[in-house]
Amino acid sequence: MVNLQLRSGVATRRRRGWTLIEMLVTISVMASITGIAIKILTTLLRAERNGIEHVTRLTTVSRLSRQFRADVRAATELQLSGDNPQQPLLRVTSEDQRQIQYEIHPQGLLRTEKRPGQPLTVTDLLRFKNGRFRIVESPAPPRLLTLVIETPDTFAIGTKQPAGDSRELHIEALVGRDFRDH
Repeated sequence: MVNLQLRSGVATRRRRGWTLIEMLVTISVMASITGIAIKILTTLLRAERNGIEHVTRLTTVSRLSRQFRADVRAATELQLSGDNPQQPLLRVTSEDQRQIQYEIHPQGLLRTEKRPGQPLTVTDLLRFKNGRFRIVESPAPPRLLTLVIETPDTFAIGTKQPAGDSRELHIEALVGRDFRDH
């Protein structure tokens, strides 16, 4: 049965549904909106992952700087490796006879601590792939050690420096005393 309506004396048929063109337009609009939503979602997930990595790196560097300064401040004896890659970057002996070493590990910087009469304690302080570490001693008094960390910059978003360049982070510590004592 067909519904017919008379309009101005001409019979017209009532439509019940959509034409093929209307369906194609609707599908293409929905596909465009879905594509934009997926692009925004992947961008947000990448930004979140970079943000988490950045916060983790900042927390690790903060912990390293506190530990490095405490070790150097407590030092009664220091031994730097110089240019010998087979030796640790730094060996520290403290008043309570703790032996602390900072050495380069394939994944980053490794700190080991040995207390008299106790087993070896190993603490992996800093994981930087493709990072380079060195320790520089000031030539003039007061005796100042600087741990230099050169790392690839993967967080150049919004900075003037392009991504991929390296950055240097300097952690300074006065031997035998805190900066606040100076």
